[in-house]
Amino acid sequence: MTDIYLLRHAETETGKGLCIGRTETSLSETGRKHTAVLADWLKENLPDIEAIYTSPLQRAVATADIISNVYGLEPVFDEALSEIDTGIWDGLSFAEIKARYPEEYEKRGNDPWHYRIPDGETFEEAAQRMKDAVDRIAGNGKKALIVTHKGTINALRVSLHQAKENDILNLACANLAILPLYTGNETEPYRPEILLDDEMIQELWRKHQTPEHVIRHMEAVAAYAMQIIAETKCTFNAERIRRAALLHDLNRTQPHHAAVSAAALKKEGFPEIAAMIAVHHREEYDPAAALSDADILWYADKCVLEDKTVGIEERFAASRKKCKNEEALIHHQRRYEKAVWIRHKLEEEK
Repeated sequence: MTDIYLLRHAETETGKGLCIGRTETSLSETGRKHTAVLADWLKENLPDIEAIYTSPLQRAVATADIISNVYGLEPVFDEALSEIDTGIWDGLSFAEIKARYPEEYEKRGNDPWHYRIPDGETFEEAAQRMKDAVDRIAGNGKKALIVTHKGTINALRVSLHQAKENDILNLACANLAILPLYTGNETEPYRPEILLDDEMIQELWRKHQTPEHVIRHMEAVAAYAMQIIAETKCTFNAERIRRAALLHDLNRTQPHHAAVSAAALKKEGFPEIAAMIAVHHREEYDPAAALSDADILWYADKCVLEDKTVGIEERFAASRKKCKNEEALIHHQRRYEKAVWIRHKLEEEK
């Protein structure tokens, strides 16, 4: 079989919290803008796409049209790529559904894979029609992009044993997330980092209710990280580091905030940034290793006290006061030693 790439349509004008299956909805201005950016990225990174298929629903067609224009292709409509049919729930808010159909709502929660919404279909059925459609398209022998929907993409993932049946309602698939199939490099749905612009970063701050003083800290960390990169001869992914710095404390108000923030970014479709954020408090390091993008984020964070850039001695003197027992002091010392190691490596590369 040839390479296939599934793509979820772009952001729509429909509000959050609604059950949207076959109900028609238009792309938002942000959705159109991001699709245009993605189209150029796809043409550069997947130049040999030979065919574009799309669900006939308006939000998918609008996404496919923007991308097809860049490739100079005509999109092919395929009913089998439509979103899961949500029957009598379609267009209702989940709050309304829970209030009006409490027993049915509970049944779906207990067995989401096999449950059929009245006048709708099951995820299992949606997965089978998607699998049949994808196999048929792949059998044509052309490298193809398929524009479809969250429900159908995640249903297919379950049928391909990439996820468990009972997890179907919790699987992430952000707007414009890409899922490669038959490429030998199967992954979870991801979004190119070029989509993570400052507007999206600010939207994530709002979505996660990040406090203003934490935002100022992250902006200061990002600025200092860029200064570090400018002063070294090493090659780093500066834009990835900047984005990670602006999001590393996204959920600082929550326990284990590094893991929580990383999980949020992975759900948004940015796994590399999520991986950097996940380790921005880790104390382990390899003295013989070269510096990584994650090391630059780690060090910049340790050199910024709230929104003020300081030396690591001042920074660690301040944080040492928070250590309440011997074990905490041991971990604190290890982090200080890591900071000294990174500083030494940076000085070597100036």
